[in-house]
Amino acid sequence: MNKKDRNVTDIPKLARQWLNSGRFFKWTSASEENKSFGELNIFSVQKGDGKKPPILMIHGYPTSSFDFMELFDLLSMDYFVCALDTQGYGFSDKPRNGYKYSVEDDARLVNYYINEVLNVRKLTVVTHDKANSVGLALLDLYKNQDRYTIGHLILTNGNIYLPLANLTGFQKILLNRLTGPVATKFVTGKTLANGLNRTTHNITESPEKVRSNAFILGYQNGGQIQHDIIQYLNQRKHYEVQWLENLRNAPCPLHWSGVKMTRLLPQKFQTTFGPTI
Repeated sequence: MNKKDRNVTDIPKLARQWLNSGRFFKWTSASEENKSFGELNIFSVQKGDGKKPPILMIHGYPTSSFDFMELFDLLSMDYFVCALDTQGYGFSDKPRNGYKYSVEDDARLVNYYINEVLNVRKLTVVTHDKANSVGLALLDLYKNQDRYTIGHLILTNGNIYLPLANLTGFQKILLNRLTGPVATKFVTGKTLANGLNRTTHNITESPEKVRSNAFILGYQNGGQIQHDIIQYLNQRKHYEVQWLENLRNAPCPLHWSGVKMTRLLPQKFQTTFGPTI
């Protein structure tokens, strides 16, 4: 996003506040399929004292780092709180026309962000929804490096085991290789934000929060790539064994919330997300 974009007058209040609180950095996908797309602009937010314990929050589908706005306010007095929008989400670039979105590429982006942007030596990583798979893919990179330590990996609210996932009818339509490319043409930030507010949130969001979320979801016509980015679900199926093995053999302390996950794993892994950050 350039200076002209930041000065657009019709950005809703909370979306503008979130945009102005962050910054962009350049990143290039390492995937061979994405070689021709070059550098992407990636949005990130850091708040708090950089000398305090870092917490990195990674968002789910189809949202963005904006999900964590209230948590930033709550935690930034005691922690250095960080988040980014992965490619295709939020205020980050949303390339199309053949760009291949993947969980593995998201993990590479997160690894780059930790090393080259944050440059921290130890941190807590909190993942939500789709980002649980990003966190588990990140462990493959983490095991082969020595620049940083993950003190805790906290997985929240994620259907990482597809046989027990509760996909909505709309998600199934978007995911399907026949119906998805057609349906995604009619998706807007507004329809996504209203749908999330109606079906996902336990507490209904304020009209201002919904308007801001709609703007961010619709940035660079984000609705038009929903078929592409929801393919992370098929990637979960393809890499199920590998990523669940990472869950079983995590090289760092692991915590989670979510009833369905606790049914699948050995008792020794069933830790509770408490004040252990």
